[in-house]
Amino acid sequence: MALIQFTPVTEPDQAVPLPVSALPPLRLQMVDTTTTLPWVQSKNLASKTLAMAARKIVDDWQCRYNYRPVLLETFVEKGRFKGTCYKAANWQLMGQTKGRGKLGPAGKISVPIKDAWLYPINSEYKNVLIATP
Repeated sequence: MALIQFTPVTEPDQAVPLPVSALPPLRLQMVDTTTTLPWVQSKNLASKTLAMAARKIVDDWQCRYNYRPVLLETFVEKGRFKGTCYKAANWQLMGQTKGRGKLGPAGKISVPIKDAWLYPINSEYKNVLIATP
């Protein structure tokens, strides 16, 4: 069985290995969370909000798009943020991007390097992603 690695990650041993056949559905079952509120300050606001969103998003996406996400992903710019709220909300740090962006040239940093974080909504997310036709 051929495997792919979670593409933005530079540490292969921390990547989420999936069969190549799982690649197209992978993006349909992952939700990107990139919104920040740097001007708002409240104790534990970010981790509480992330936890609430993770619980609610499954039903919302089922209702709107007719499928249930099994994994959330986000990217945190290393030079500006530490990802503390994601760590506090039990997200998993998977590695770093290579700084190329979607269309950047290979081997050349063209955008800021970011940490890649994942949050499994379903503990069986690997099996679900692999089994999706």
